[in-house]
Amino acid sequence: MAAACGGGTAGRSCGASSGRGTGSTTLHVTALSLTCHTGHSHQLLHQTLCKFNSEFEPQNTNEMDPKLNDLLHWAVENTNNPSASHATRSSTAIAPVPSCESPAEPLSITYNPHESTQDQVPTSSKKLDTGVLDAILGRTDAIRMREAMAIFEDPSKSIHERCNAGEELEDLIQDLDNANDMEILGFWPRLINLLESSTSGGNDDDLIKFHTCWICGTAVQNNPKSQTAFLKKDPLPTILEVLCHGSEATQAKAMYCLSSTLKHAPEETQVMQKFSDARGWEALHECLRGPSMTLRRKTVFLINTLVLEESLDLDELRSAGLLNTLIASLSPSRAIPAGKDGDLNAQDEDYLEKTLRTIATILINSTTRPNQRISDDEKKLAKEVLSELKLNHASNFQRLIESSGIGESEWSQASETLGPLSL
Repeated sequence: MAAACGGGTAGRSCGASSGRGTGSTTLHVTALSLTCHTGHSHQLLHQTLCKFNSEFEPQNTNEMDPKLNDLLHWAVENTNNPSASHATRSSTAIAPVPSCESPAEPLSITYNPHESTQDQVPTSSKKLDTGVLDAILGRTDAIRMREAMAIFEDPSKSIHERCNAGEELEDLIQDLDNANDMEILGFWPRLINLLESSTSGGNDDDLIKFHTCWICGTAVQNNPKSQTAFLKKDPLPTILEVLCHGSEATQAKAMYCLSSTLKHAPEETQVMQKFSDARGWEALHECLRGPSMTLRRKTVFLINTLVLEESLDLDELRSAGLLNTLIASLSPSRAIPAGKDGDLNAQDEDYLEKTLRTIATILINSTTRPNQRISDDEKKLAKEVLSELKLNHASNFQRLIESSGIGESEWSQASETLGPLSL
């Protein structure tokens, strides 16, 4: 290399161009700082430029992303060119450059021994549109969450746009870190407000509540940090209101939200006390007697999960009237018919399995937990109901027990709680 290399770093300007026929893009790289060391070859620089061109030069400039085009213009405009006076006094060495794809122009390196090595005073530059960086790097999840939330809660948007935004937000918060960021982004009060409001009314309002319950339920599911943040906003009364008065589909999502909020919540949240204070057991009792079999199944499943907790007092279920209704629902003759007009069977195999599992759990706990003992009247009702159920399912009663997930030893223990009875 003809230029002197003294072991230090000096300002350099380098011009390189790459052409690929008519319509191709020419890339100019200027003000390239080079550190001259023995053994460094211009071939390495050339290979780097070739790699850059091959990766970032579009085959057809008509198809180039406008954002990428803006980025190239910005890079060229904001590159410091050597002053004209320095250029006239410089000496130039031109070395042949190996070909990478096709014969390229020689690489020209200009060196000015009189040019200052100090940083030049920065010149004014055009501010780069953040949209350019978004096009290259992509938007962060936090930005996407903010954008989705803004659309979802905007009443001026169409219901289709809002529901799509709600689905996008629910999809994003399936990631645990994104779910925990909802507290930082201030989403919880805004979501609870959507559950409380009824500005649009009718089906649109119900759809927004459907998606809101879905979002909240996904965010707190098996997530103690988000459960704690959510429960600080006292959402249970609002969730229970939607659970009792929404459409069937929205009630199911509200049950999902309630279940996710209650299950395995940190002890310090005192979630079960808050649930009782909000008359949550009464709300579950209404669901157990409601017209929707889907909601009844979900209700029984949640009850079974809650009675597994040692701290639960069975008096909570008893005072709400829920315990007797739950036991009686196993009886073909006593169960409350389902459907809006009471024209649907109150029992199906899935419901029977879930309810049988729950009753067995209560009977087993009754022998070991003083706060969960059932009364003599409740034992009598359970005996009558189970006898009727066995008679009605004579051929497959044992299979029903097994499909409920009740082991042989568990069923024996539950039966012993009721006293002498052949089950």
